[in-house]
Amino acid sequence: MPDRNLTRHILSAALLFAAAPAQGADALMGEQVFSERCAQCHSSEVIEPKVAGLAKLRPEDIYRSLWSGIMREAAVGLNDAERWAVARYLGGLAPEKPSAEVSNFCNAEALTQGGVAGSWAAWAPDARNSRHLSGSGLTAAQVARARLKWAFVIPDTGSTTNAGNQPTVHDGRLYIGSRSGFVFALDARGGCIHWLYRPVAGVRSAIAVDDGKAIFADYENYVYALESATGKLLWRNKADEQPSARMNGSVTVYDGKVFVPVSTNQGFVNALDPRLPCCTFQGTVTAFDTGTGSRLWQTRIVEEPIRELGRSPSGTMRYGPSGGSVWSVPTVDARRGLLYVGTSNQKTGPPIPESDAVVALDLHTGEKKWVRSFAPARFGGIDIWNGGCVGVFADPEEECPPENQSLEGDRDIGAPIVVQTRRDGTEILLVASKDGMLYALDPSRNGEVIWETRVGKIIQIRGPSFGGVEHGIAADTERAYIPIADIDVIENTAAGALVAVDLGSGEIAWRADAADDWCNGKPYRCYTSMTSPPTIAGEVVFAGANDGVLRAYDRKTGEIVWAFDTVFRVEGVNGLSGSGGSISRGGTALVDGMFFQSSGYGQGLGMPGNVVFAFEYPTTPAVDTSPRNP
Repeated sequence: MPDRNLTRHILSAALLFAAAPAQGADALMGEQVFSERCAQCHSSEVIEPKVAGLAKLRPEDIYRSLWSGIMREAAVGLNDAERWAVARYLGGLAPEKPSAEVSNFCNAEALTQGGVAGSWAAWAPDARNSRHLSGSGLTAAQVARARLKWAFVIPDTGSTTNAGNQPTVHDGRLYIGSRSGFVFALDARGGCIHWLYRPVAGVRSAIAVDDGKAIFADYENYVYALESATGKLLWRNKADEQPSARMNGSVTVYDGKVFVPVSTNQGFVNALDPRLPCCTFQGTVTAFDTGTGSRLWQTRIVEEPIRELGRSPSGTMRYGPSGGSVWSVPTVDARRGLLYVGTSNQKTGPPIPESDAVVALDLHTGEKKWVRSFAPARFGGIDIWNGGCVGVFADPEEECPPENQSLEGDRDIGAPIVVQTRRDGTEILLVASKDGMLYALDPSRNGEVIWETRVGKIIQIRGPSFGGVEHGIAADTERAYIPIADIDVIENTAAGALVAVDLGSGEIAWRADAADDWCNGKPYRCYTSMTSPPTIAGEVVFAGANDGVLRAYDRKTGEIVWAFDTVFRVEGVNGLSGSGGSISRGGTALVDGMFFQSSGYGQGLGMPGNVVFAFEYPTTPAVDTSPRNP
């Protein structure tokens, strides 16, 4: 077991070090460098994190980010002293840091008593990513009687306030990582802490639990296997060495392998600033052996090598073709021995077939088997877009890629591909796009389209796109359940909904529009959009929304049978105070007698929050249809 007192002393010492403000010439240098190189973005109204968020960080974390983190390319040309000066200047703006000290570690009794039964051990219950808990007998009447059992507050030590990751549950423990740089193993029944681990960087990945290991990746592409019982590090490896590579999705574990999707923020961070070249990143998928951590294979999504494309009219150096990020969770098709991933738009040309695409890879070798692009036809079948098209700091007609005359784009396949068997026994692939389209593909015919249905609006905007489907869908044998975002950032409105689509015909069975009254009195960035992946169990479909409300819908009709508003101040069982916020990335994890939901997404278009909620429901049904909080 980890030494809990030692853990507290280490965290406290780190905070004391961070509290020392920059002084004298060092402070002046830091302020000057920040003003010249950083303030343009971080003082902008449209870019996160703001200066106040950066000031929450420890100086050593800011310094590391300038060398190896998300700011490494923006910091090119700064020497070591200048990077330290910036780090100390920002860290010194808020000497009192948010508390990272947590309490309520599990005692001997908690270690021996029985935990909750059932398992939700990855982003979805299985690697087909349908998010359908098949065999569940959960009734609407049981869910209507659900009650909050406990809440856990994630330390608010990151530059943004987040708890939006997918929780996982296995062997009576709940596992969750955070952007603030913690991975926790909690007792699912009561919320006490079995162990915590500090990876190199923040975590957006779900924690996949398999064969006694807790496996995940951090934001800087380090992949970890921890002993699930103790949190002991078993191995660590790096998925991608490209300077701007980031891990925004979740890993998939299957048959002794862990598959890691790699993406980037380069197309937005670099392209916003005309002083920085754009773009060189090409998406990858890497497979590791779960036992040893050795790399088995790596596939680059874009096959064409990067080359110079010349300068933009404003002088920005351009490279390409770039893009093909894999934002989502890889999906396993065991019957065909394939791994499916969805890809992003291109950041720069020339056009490639892997943009906004489904790519099928051999499970064992990573060999590319087939590719099918869904770049919108109204864009000419190509989607070449980056942050330069927005026009925050430069003329978009000069900085947007020359192939993109409309300045529109960013219509990724950001949701995981779903493999599902229909009632007639045929298998299909379900593909949902940020352009608001749902496609059914035939996996036995290299992804040939069976039907397609528009489920969201066409939102004409220079981007980035917050329309259509963002982070995931769910499907049973009859229907797919599609959360719709449809945020119009120009009008500052949203038309979110949960849409049920018949798997046989592609016709819409029902649509439940998100109510707009739940945002009354809530913080800025409360939208009725729905972006988190649904969960199907028994008679209900759980779906959270950016208004912070977790709802349970009748699977057949779309009627709301239960709702819980997570946006309120919380005293966590771990001794910290926090608040719920938007439910944006992580869906509901459900096991016998309990379900769990993370709340808070303080970046992009979401309300900040840092709470994991645990609910219990009775094992015997009773009639109670109250739609609001108990």
